[in-house]
Amino acid sequence: MYVRKIWQSRSPTVPWPFGEAYLWPTASLLLGYMLYKHAPSSRLAFGSNLGLQIGHIIVTRPLSLPFVGVVLSGIIFCSDDAVANFSVTPKFQETLTFSKTLNGHRHYSFSRSVLSLDSSGLGTHLRDGINLRLETQYQVLVYGGDYLKSSEWTQSVSALSRGRGALELEGSYHRSAKTDFRHRFYRLQAVASRDRWEFSTGRLRNAFGNTRVFVSPLDYFDDLPLVISQPKERLGSDTARLRYHWSPIWRLETAYLWAQRNRDYRAYILAKGLLSQGLEAGLMAGQLGPRSRGAALSADYSWLGGIAGWEASWNKKKEERLVLDLSGGLPVLKIQSEERSFSRQVVRWNRSYAGDWVLGLEYLHNGLGEKKPERYDFSRLLAGREIYLARDYLGASLSRTFSALWFGSAEGIANLKDGTFGWFPEAGYLSAGASLEAKVRWSYFSGPKEGELARLPNRFQIFGAWYF
Repeated sequence: MYVRKIWQSRSPTVPWPFGEAYLWPTASLLLGYMLYKHAPSSRLAFGSNLGLQIGHIIVTRPLSLPFVGVVLSGIIFCSDDAVANFSVTPKFQETLTFSKTLNGHRHYSFSRSVLSLDSSGLGTHLRDGINLRLETQYQVLVYGGDYLKSSEWTQSVSALSRGRGALELEGSYHRSAKTDFRHRFYRLQAVASRDRWEFSTGRLRNAFGNTRVFVSPLDYFDDLPLVISQPKERLGSDTARLRYHWSPIWRLETAYLWAQRNRDYRAYILAKGLLSQGLEAGLMAGQLGPRSRGAALSADYSWLGGIAGWEASWNKKKEERLVLDLSGGLPVLKIQSEERSFSRQVVRWNRSYAGDWVLGLEYLHNGLGEKKPERYDFSRLLAGREIYLARDYLGASLSRTFSALWFGSAEGIANLKDGTFGWFPEAGYLSAGASLEAKVRWSYFSGPKEGELARLPNRFQIFGAWYF
């Protein structure tokens, strides 16, 4: 059964010395101030580094969830004739995973239960043609299974899976050796628009690639997935974004965003549009990833009955490493900083065929990867700092919708340097009313034992979702 709640709300029209339009925001700010003063003590850090260290501002009390919600509601209802339509769509998802830890020492089972409340439509029209709207995706998560007893979870994954964004948008209900019970705002977006201008702020997804197999060079703004992440799942970043629609086929965009996991900032400016019939292109520059800056290009062109694309970035990244200094006679460990130049590029081609078949072919060059297998650092995978350790990969995907209820897909990737392979077949079912969904996925790795993909543990997963 699909549940949808809609109501309308108008700002009150009681006497108010400063005018009726200011009643809601004034009351909201007063209540928000009270919540702010009595919120639990914690730290909220803002930082910026635009070539020069501007500094850090430490606020000793958080902008708590109630405070943010109340202030946003005051902004939404600051018009005396505001009308809001609000809808909530609940969804429950369950994922069971059977695999081994990355070091291969322990078999485990892991469950991930998520109750999501997706809301949309809360908005209003202000004077001068300004439109406001608020969209959220709130989640309650429960992790369980014997994976929570492993050192991989306790020493690394558990802490990394908890975001540390600019705003406190998540918390923990209960944590033990058997259960981890959390809640968070997976997405939170407030949008103000007028004519061709649009300003968005909140926890947003920042993705610009169109790849099917690999992570695009244009998708390194948000944190990379962890070993417990769903396939293709990506956390958003706390973002402030300004977009201008130059014409119906061109847009300009700039944003400043704050990653959750390592609290590094990113910033970019983007121009994207249609150059000619069948040719779309984009140009981007800025802080395109953690501690890296550069420029990026993308192009899509209709070719051989499908869409051929090229996505590339050229970056300079600051890295720090420990070195042993013997110049003074005694060995001393020092931190040495160096700047490394590299590029990431994806060439892809996708085509749809009769019978609901879709084929995708991709080549990835990862300039930050290693040339020799003995130099692979798997701790970077576990920490979510990298997703590919080698230089060159080849990937393919094939999917088909067999009927209105059944669908399936298969993906494969090959490490062209060490000869290892990864295979990812998947089959799924969607009920007639689109209220139930079930999938099974098998991740199998093979090749020389010293290679990258062959050292990853095989994994079997069962997904279930209930849209009610």
